[in-house]
Amino acid sequence: MQQQDKAKEDARRGRLAQGQGKRQGDESEAVDPNKPFSAGELLRKRLALENQRKESMTPYQKYLEPVSDAVDHLRGLLGNILALNSKPRDKGGFRSGKPSIAKIIQSESHGWMQEDDFKVFTRRILPTKRDYKLSFVIDQSGSTAGEPTKRAMEAMVLFMEALEYLDIDYNVIGFSDAPSEYKKFGAGRLDEDARNDLVIKTELGAGSGGTNDKDGIDEAVEKMTVQVGDRKIIIVVTDGQGTNGPIDGVLKKARERGIEVIGIGIGETVQGYVKANYDYAIEVQHAKDLPINWANCLPRNC
Repeated sequence: MQQQDKAKEDARRGRLAQGQGKRQGDESEAVDPNKPFSAGELLRKRLALENQRKESMTPYQKYLEPVSDAVDHLRGLLGNILALNSKPRDKGGFRSGKPSIAKIIQSESHGWMQEDDFKVFTRRILPTKRDYKLSFVIDQSGSTAGEPTKRAMEAMVLFMEALEYLDIDYNVIGFSDAPSEYKKFGAGRLDEDARNDLVIKTELGAGSGGTNDKDGIDEAVEKMTVQVGDRKIIIVVTDGQGTNGPIDGVLKKARERGIEVIGIGIGETVQGYVKANYDYAIEVQHAKDLPINWANCLPRNC
């Protein structure tokens, strides 16, 4: 009995010794929290954190990030341009108010005989909110698959940020073999979920078919025609020449209906096509460069 007890005690002591040795080994392999990271370790950690951040991004945020530095610039440009006619101003043709010397002299020359000769006063007209309409037309053809689609989507999100901020009504039309409308006029300001839905729908329609820019513009002109607005602008984003013939006819239709059409070419494949075919044209390599180039050539400012 004593021998059995002794054997059990020896076995217990042996197990304790093994456990203590293992713990000592674990402690020797533990990372010293005070030890600085090497350059390689820091780089690996940084890349891992960056990947985690990008994986957590929404579809909208994914396209917004590369152009985020250009958002405020574009907001300012569009805000200044679209607010040009909304400043306080003096308007003539009233029978009371502030006398207009020029109008009085003119009426004197008529002998005060004409009906409007006594309307020699001006009044200060306060600014009113202007009603603008903008149509964003995006190339979704097969030639845009990959990087061109990414750049076009970045341009769309860049304009979405500016238009939502300025509370300007807009629609979104994509074109390949045929046009598709992804956002209609009158939808109001989009919340985060609605913006993501719009990006996903537009993204899914990209990268296949021909470049039928003619029908895409024509669709935008027809949608814009029935809208009521002080100024109507269509922005066409493409990576190169269309495959369904000249666009002169639809651009003429737009001009006749008082609609301005701006062509934006993005990428290496544009090769002067936009500047050669649109009344107002911008060609850039990346969407983030749009505000700088936009300032150089604008409708009524070129």
